[in-house]
Amino acid sequence: MKKLFRMNSLKKKLITIFLALTIIPLVVTVAVIFLTTSDAFDKLITNQQADMEHIIQSEFDNVAEELQDVTEIYSQNLEFVEAFHADDRDTLFLRTYQKL
Repeated sequence: MKKLFRMNSLKKKLITIFLALTIIPLVVTVAVIFLTTSDAFDKLITNQQADMEHIIQSEFDNVAEELQDVTEIYSQNLEFVEAFHADDRDTLFLRTYQKL
């Protein structure tokens, strides 16, 4: 076993040096690339999530405004309001779907 790790010949010394000069920089380079891409992907996902939250909130706001407009239109219709207070579902149904 000791003979295997002895550095008596020039050939073994050169192979060891070449391996050390190629493997160590390769490992360091791969580690740096991995850490950089991992950090970049985390930032990308966080930014996309923030953008998605903003888009969804904007859509909720738009829908809420549209529903408020529809509610205001129905609240100005006296027949509709009277039917609502009287719990007259048939009139409410007819008035609602006639507008659509």
